[in-house]
Amino acid sequence: MRLVSQPGLDPNASFSSFDHDARPVPATSAGDSRPATDSPSEWTVRQYIREKKEQRFPTPRGQHCCFSGLDALCGMKSEVPERPTVVLIIEDDRQVRLLARDVLEEAGFVVEEACDGREGVVKFGRVRPDVVLLDVILPYMNGMTVCRVLREMPGGERVPVVMMTALGDSDAVREAFDAGATFFVPKPINLSTLPEHLTYLVRSSRVLQELHESETQNRALLNAIPDMMLHICREGTILDFRAGNGCAYAAFGGNLRGRTIADLLPCGAAAQFMAQVGHALATGTMMVCEYELEGPGGLNTHEARIVANGTGTVLAIVRDVTERRQSEEMIRYLAHHDSLTGLPNRIFFGEMLEPVLSRARRDGKQVAILFVDLDDFKLINDTLGHAAGDHLLREAAQRLKGCVRSSDYVASGAESGLCGTIARFGGDEFILSLGNLDSVDDVVAVTQRIINEFSREFRIDGHEIFVSVSIGISMYPDDAEDTGSLVRNADMAMFAAKEEGGPSFRFFTRGMNEAAQQRLSIELSLRKALERGEIFIHYQPKVDLSCGEITGFEALARWHHPELGLIPPDTFIPLAEKNGLIVRIGEWVLRTACAQARTWIDEGFSDLCMAINLSSHQFTSGNLTSMVKEVLDETELPPSCLEFEITEGILMERTEKTMRTLSELRGMGVRISIDDFGTGYSSLGYLKRFPVNTVKIDRSFVREIDSPHEDAAIIKAIIAVARNLNLQVVAEGVESHRQTEFLLAHGCNEAQGFLFGKPVHPDEASLMLRAGRWCGAPARAVARGR
Repeated sequence: MRLVSQPGLDPNASFSSFDHDARPVPATSAGDSRPATDSPSEWTVRQYIREKKEQRFPTPRGQHCCFSGLDALCGMKSEVPERPTVVLIIEDDRQVRLLARDVLEEAGFVVEEACDGREGVVKFGRVRPDVVLLDVILPYMNGMTVCRVLREMPGGERVPVVMMTALGDSDAVREAFDAGATFFVPKPINLSTLPEHLTYLVRSSRVLQELHESETQNRALLNAIPDMMLHICREGTILDFRAGNGCAYAAFGGNLRGRTIADLLPCGAAAQFMAQVGHALATGTMMVCEYELEGPGGLNTHEARIVANGTGTVLAIVRDVTERRQSEEMIRYLAHHDSLTGLPNRIFFGEMLEPVLSRARRDGKQVAILFVDLDDFKLINDTLGHAAGDHLLREAAQRLKGCVRSSDYVASGAESGLCGTIARFGGDEFILSLGNLDSVDDVVAVTQRIINEFSREFRIDGHEIFVSVSIGISMYPDDAEDTGSLVRNADMAMFAAKEEGGPSFRFFTRGMNEAAQQRLSIELSLRKALERGEIFIHYQPKVDLSCGEITGFEALARWHHPELGLIPPDTFIPLAEKNGLIVRIGEWVLRTACAQARTWIDEGFSDLCMAINLSSHQFTSGNLTSMVKEVLDETELPPSCLEFEITEGILMERTEKTMRTLSELRGMGVRISIDDFGTGYSSLGYLKRFPVNTVKIDRSFVREIDSPHEDAAIIKAIIAVARNLNLQVVAEGVESHRQTEFLLAHGCNEAQGFLFGKPVHPDEASLMLRAGRWCGAPARAVARGR
C-alpha cells in the first residue's frame, strides 16, 4: 500500500488509507483510549471508519463518479440492488481488506476475502460473487493471472472484475484489460465512491446478463423459425439475409448478399415483388407477395411478407407455403365434392350451374336438368349392408360419367358442344346438367343412354345386382329460370317416373307440382297424426295350416287423414322412415298391440302371439330392448307372446350392436321373425347364424305357385332348410285354396293372407278368435285339427 506524506504533518504518524480528499489521515495521539490488541495503524483505521460513518461519506462538491453516465443509460437509481451483492476482495494487505469490508458492509454488501491469488480462485468457485475487487500484485499468483483464470471458470465470463493497483503506467492498464478486467481503480482508493462504483458495475453486469439471455432466447427463437429473412434496399439489392431452417432458402442457396430480387425470381414474380416493396415503403403497411418457383418436386409456392423498417429499406419474411396451399386446396375440394364418389356435391353443382344458365340466357339456348334416382337402392343397402351400397354408388357414378360422351362432357366455359356437369345430390340421387342445347332430342338421347347403361348388371362383393333408374327432367327456360326451381321441378318429375315403375323418365309438367304439394301436405300432416288420434291398428290373422286355428295376429298401422281419407301404408310408412317419425309411431304400435294381446289372453286365448314389424330406424334407436322390457312389464304380456318381424337387411348388416340387440331380445323370450324372406340378397346358409325363430316366405313367391315357375322350387327349398334348422315357416299373401294345399303338403306351418282374413279392427279380430278357427279351412286341415 502506498503512503503519502505532506508538509505540516508528522512524518512518523501512521496512515492506513486516505479520505475522500486524498489527504493522509493521522493516527490519534497516545492519550486516546484504544484496545490494547489493536496496532496503532489498525486502531487509526477503525477510528477513521467511526468518524466517516457519522459523515455517511458525502461526495465532495466538484468530484464526479465515473459511472454517473451509466445511471441514465440503465435507467436505474444509485441504490444497492434488492438482493444482497456479494463482493470478493482478493488483496494481500489486511488493512485494505478491513477498511473495504467495513465500508462495503455498511453500504449493504456481503463481503468475502482472500489474501492471495490461489485462495481467491478457490473462493470464487465456492461463493460465486457478483463482483471481484482484485489487487494486481499478489503472492503465489498475480492479479493478471487470477483474472484470466476467473474468466475461464464457469460463470466467470461476465462477473465484473475491478483491478486495484498503484502501478500507473499505461502498459499495466492495458495488460489488466487484456486479462479480462472490467474496470481499473488506481490506488489509493476513493472509499466514498467505492459502494456506488461497485453498485453500478453489478447493475450493468446484470443488465448485460439479461441482454445476453434475451439475445440468446431471441436467437433460439429465430433459429426455430423456418422463414428466410431478407434485408432489401429500395432498388431490390439484398443487403443481408438469414437463411432460416425451412425450404424457402433451399430454392436459392449460396450467399444472397449483394444479389438482387431480379437475379432470384422469374421476371413476372420479380416485378410483382418489387411493386410490393414500393407499396410497403410508400404506405408503411405490410404487403404480401406470393410467387412460384420450380423445385425438385415441382412448383413450390412461396409467400413473402414485406414491411418497411423506417430506414428506406424493407424486411421480407419468406416462407414456403406449398403444403399450406395444398391443404387449402384439399379443403376446398372436400367442401365442394362428394367424398364417396368424387363427384361435385349439390352446393358446387349450384355454383357451376349459374354461369351455364347465364350463357344460355345470352345465347338463347336451352339447359336440361336430369334428376337420377337408383330404384330399390334401400333394399340393396339393407340386405347387403352399407359397404356394398357405397360400392354400388361409386359404380353408378362411373357409369353416369360414361353416359355423357367425351365430346359432350366439356368444361362449363365451352362455346360449342353439350356442356355437361354431373353431381351427387345425396343418398342414391344424382343430378346432371346439359347445356348449350338446341332441342330436347339431345336430352332424350343422353337419358336413354343412361337407362341402357343401368340395364347391365352390377357385380358387388360377389353378388350380381340389377338396378334400374328413374329420371326426372326439367328444362330451362320453359319450366323455370333459376337453379332452385329447375332442380325442384326435376325432382318432382323423377317421383312421377318412379311411380310408373323403373326404368323410366318423365319431363316435368305443371300437374306434377300439385302432386308434390299434396305429398308435402301429407308429410306435414303425418307429424301431427299421432297426437290427433288419426293413427290406428288393424290386425291380420295368422292361421295354423294343419288345423285352421288362428295362432296370432300381425299388427299393422293405418292412417285416416281427416281430408284425404285412408292413406295407404306404402305411402305414409316411407315418409315416416324418412323424417324419423317411424320411431315414435313404432313405439305407439308396440304399446297398443301388446295391450290388445293382453286383453285377448285375459279372455282365454293364452297361446296367441302378436307380431309387430320393426324398421331399421327402430332397431338402431339405442333404447329398443329397454323400451320393450318396459312395455312387457306394463302390460304383463308374456315375452313368448310377442314376435318382432325384421327385414333381411337388418340381419345382413351383422354389426356388433345388431347382434347384441337380437341376442338381448331373444334372451328376454321375445320371438324373432325374418319378414319377406327371399326378396333380398341373403343366403339360406345365413339362417343358422342368427337368433331367429321364424321365416316368412314373401308373397311374391306364393303368388306364382299356381303358374309353371321356379318359385315353387324356391318355396320348397326354404321350407326344407327352415325345418332342418327347427324354424317355423309362415307364408304371406295366401289367396287361394290351391296355394294352401301346396304349402300344407310341403310342410309349411302357418300362413296369412286375404284367404284367411284381411287386416281388421280389433273388434272384428275378437269375433274371429271367438269363432275358434278360420271358417274356410280345407276339410283335410280341419280333420287333422280334430
